[in-house]
Amino acid sequence: ESFQRVDGRLMCPDPSICGHADSLRACYPNEYAQFVEKGLTAISERKVAVLLMAGGQGTRLGSKSPKGMYNISLPSGRSLFQLQAERLLNLSRQASAKFGQKIFIPWYIMTSDHT
Repeated sequence: ESFQRVDGRLMCPDPSICGHADSLRACYPNEYAQFVEKGLTAISERKVAVLLMAGGQGTRLGSKSPKGMYNISLPSGRSLFQLQAERLLNLSRQASAKFGQKIFIPWYIMTSDHT
């Protein structure tokens, strides 16, 4: 099998298929601060937006809602959409503090007619 079954509905790819992914900070420790600076600058210049393609239903997961709202059993009870929103707000706050102005990152979520 090329996947690992988590439960009756959820499967994860076998790590041998995906390979090993390190964080950007681990892969480029000397350049990481520069990457962050460039990213925050782009956010402050309103050159960054996020498009989330969430058009499918979660029927294979036993849900009628978009997959981003599916309960993935985190201790916090937060959904994937909420986690994404919190990360975007955190980045917005970082850029706002750094550049002294209120900055928001536009977030577009595409869903289907069924969700």
